Amino acid sequence: MTNASENWNEYMGEMNEAFLESLERNVEAQTAFVDSWMNAFESPESDEITEDGMKGYVGAYEAWMNAAQKQFERINDALEGEDVPIDEFRDIWLKAANDAFKEVTTTSAFSSMTGESVENSMAYKQTVDEATEQTLSTFGLPTESDIQEVGERLLELERRQHGIEQKLDRILEEIESE
Repeated sequence: MTNASENWNEYMGEMNEAFLESLERNVEAQTAFVDSWMNAFESPESDEITEDGMKGYVGAYEAWMNAAQKQFERINDALEGEDVPIDEFRDIWLKAANDAFKEVTTTSAFSSMTGESVENSMAYKQTVDEATEQTLSTFGLPTESDIQEVGERLLELERRQHGIEQKLDRILEEIESE
């Protein structure tokens, strides 16, 4: 009986340690999330957007905490002898991640930051494109503008050629009908 009791205590100790490590990693992840979220709010945004962003963060935090609570409950169920599939733990955290993502990404703050990021990326792309055009032109290589111009001229030539072919076909038909 003592051996079974020792095994049980050892098992419980390992489960508690694993749970605490998981909880610690979860808290660290949340802390990193909060830090990055707070850094995003350092830009001058309206109070409404900031408040909406914080609500999104709170919703994400609640999703993570609910998942931790569900995991804790299911661990207790397993310790009480219930057969709890390991996939259920994965599913709990996947659902929590999806819920947290939804909470954050549906805020106006996220939309604002995403829009700003896209705008900055587009401005950077424009700058790089202009520098590339200038560099290629300096080296006497064809630029994107040059290639587009050649393509447009080629299309115009094909259109004209098609018109000439139609005229020739009409002339040949008239000659053959005489």
